[in-house]
Amino acid sequence: MSAGIFGRGETYHGTTETISSTYGESVILEGQIKIFRDTDPTDRKKPRSQRDVKAICVRNTSGFTIYAGRLMLWEADYRGKRVAGYTYTLNCEVAGVVDDHVGSGGVRDNDLFWLIVEGPCTALLSSVAADAVIVAGNQLVAVTGASSGGSASGRFTQALGTCTVTAATDGGQFDKICNRFGRAISAATTADTATTRLVDVRLGV
Repeated sequence: MSAGIFGRGETYHGTTETISSTYGESVILEGQIKIFRDTDPTDRKKPRSQRDVKAICVRNTSGFTIYAGRLMLWEADYRGKRVAGYTYTLNCEVAGVVDDHVGSGGVRDNDLFWLIVEGPCTALLSSVAADAVIVAGNQLVAVTGASSGGSASGRFTQALGTCTVTAATDGGQFDKICNRFGRAISAATTADTATTRLVDVRLGV
């Protein structure tokens, strides 16, 4: 398969093709960057906005199937090419968001998919009510989870504090702003835990 027919919402191997643990020729596609038009996940021909979405072709090396809208961690020594699981430490670095167009079958282990690093997409909100209050425009960060594969992992909340020159002058919240992965487009309340919300991803890649 070539990158030219590997579209948004798809994975390199699809849902049934056997995936080699040695990856084969598909290794050359790791790290490829592509720009997509922002479309509705339920109807890819329908614009969701007039903006573009920047994505990187990366490999899922977590050891398990990952799902749309989850925040991901880079695999050590493979930044920009492979992800090793969901984020699970408050305010940790976010590699990107799993393509929100991926179907319910998710992305199988060792398969390639599009990781969103810039532009609008839906992401999974924290499952903790206190962390689910989001106002449009809030800066966003990863929340705490049990492990890189935990059900509460790979989710987001609002960043706290304000960004100033040193952590000493902003109440120790400087890192939370530095590791923000974007801003909220749509709001949420305590009743919206564990749902998806539209976010504007802004990651330097």
